[in-house]
Amino acid sequence: MTHRSPDVDTNDEATGRALPSVSVVVPTHRRRQALAACLRPLLDDPATSELVVVVDRPASGEDDGTAADVEALTARDARVRLVQVRGAGATGANDAGLRAATGEVVLFIDDDVVAEPGLVTGHARRHLGGEHLVVVGHMPTTVPTPRTPGQFATRFYAAEYLGCVDAWQRRGSEEVLRRLWMGNVSLRRADALRVGLHGDGTFSALRHGDREFGLRCLRAGLTGVYDPSLTSRHAHSRTLGQFRADARRQGAGRVVLAERYPDLVEAADPLAGLPAPLRRVLSAAGGGPVEPVLAAALSTAVKAGGALRCWPLEDTAAKLLRRLEHQAGMRRASRQDGR
Repeated sequence: MTHRSPDVDTNDEATGRALPSVSVVVPTHRRRQALAACLRPLLDDPATSELVVVVDRPASGEDDGTAADVEALTARDARVRLVQVRGAGATGANDAGLRAATGEVVLFIDDDVVAEPGLVTGHARRHLGGEHLVVVGHMPTTVPTPRTPGQFATRFYAAEYLGCVDAWQRRGSEEVLRRLWMGNVSLRRADALRVGLHGDGTFSALRHGDREFGLRCLRAGLTGVYDPSLTSRHAHSRTLGQFRADARRQGAGRVVLAERYPDLVEAADPLAGLPAPLRRVLSAAGGGPVEPVLAAALSTAVKAGGALRCWPLEDTAAKLLRRLEHQAGMRRASRQDGR
């Protein structure tokens, strides 16, 4: 890997003005193989003043060797810094990276995201003279072809991301922050510290921590900017078990979001849009002894659809299973809040 000197001066070609210094923060958890591909283009970008890699070790047990790899990298490139946390989750790891960073701008990149050349420079340029911006780059999901069994989660994620991008483009700045999607996002470090990336820590164990941060940025008066020229590629992957766990955390997170931001987030209905018979079945199963039986049956249908390469069966069963898990997550969150 060829690295540029940290002493290289970076200037905006159009104005000749010096670009703000950029600390790139990459939180990582047990993705040792993918991390090298993530870090390489970031270090190849001359605008990267500092690369803070936050290794989130499991709450119990050792990591997979990622920390040792990053330590070795620090010996070869003075810009690389290692921060270690334990059981912090994505939001907590990003917060630890923010507090360790020293650049004027902080760029948050997920460990399964690969930047296109010039991404860091592009983010720095967007903040040149800009005040209180949250700059969101483009991060489409790579969908492998031809399709193979078990890819349903990645396909769902890819389609949902593009739907979010469409909303950003149609509705503008406020929508960018209302539906913030982390993974390729930058803002001034002073703004991030003022708003507080981690909040009160509630979303460490839930999904939608990025949306909650975006809503706090909106209330703090920051401006969301979506720039499709700041491109990266997202190498998404989920097992069926991870897909189910994510869905439960998404349901719980949505309950908390609607409770804290009733003016910005509508209360979610996990069964909205389903035909009446399916709605009745899933609603009746929720919280009762039938729920795990139905979840197991749907999981079996997902696996069977994949094995038979009957993609409509795999997709339909997975979507119903996700609805069931959303409902379970929302119910648990409501119970914890005493409702």
